Amino acid sequence: MKALGRLCTLALALALAPRPAGAVSISLSPASVTPSGSSFSIDLVVAGLGAAGAPSLGAFDVGIAFDPSFLSFDSASYGSQLGALPSDAITGTTPGAGVVRLAEVSLLQPAELDALQTTDSFALATLTFDVLPGPITSGALSFASPLTLSDGLGNALVVESARGASVSLSPPVPEPSGFLVFATGVAIASRRARRGAR
Repeated sequence: MKALGRLCTLALALALAPRPAGAVSISLSPASVTPSGSSFSIDLVVAGLGAAGAPSLGAFDVGIAFDPSFLSFDSASYGSQLGALPSDAITGTTPGAGVVRLAEVSLLQPAELDALQTTDSFALATLTFDVLPGPITSGALSFASPLTLSDGLGNALVVESARGASVSLSPPVPEPSGFLVFATGVAIASRRARRGAR
């Protein structure tokens, strides 16, 4: 009978123990961006935490690097999976030369975070960049160390993979050269002149 009691206690402890995170990853989405104007937005996404259960994400501090001669950081807006701002979570955005750091800390309890994080993958923030005029037409957004993620209890989560994004401008539509336009005009004029001479 004692063995059955111990077995039930062990089963209950395993059922209530926090589940370890799977392969936690962060990425920028979409992975390839072709801006149609002078600015574009991209999402910072976390995945691999599981859905509606421990461990839930409780805080993050992530740096995103970019070429400052091609792109300029404009703004960041944070998602709601760590709580409503500013009552349930605190955020911080620190732009620098070629890197922007995004940080958020939730003030919610782990069970409240579990209820908010109902999908395995969600956007932590949306970043907006401006494309600078100049000869550079492509670049990359990558992650800058350190990458810090922690669960609702403050325990560090290991980031198994971090995938950045590429940014490239669509090639300009080629304009006809001045010589081609001039030559076409001369050909049309000479043809009309010959017709008129007949």
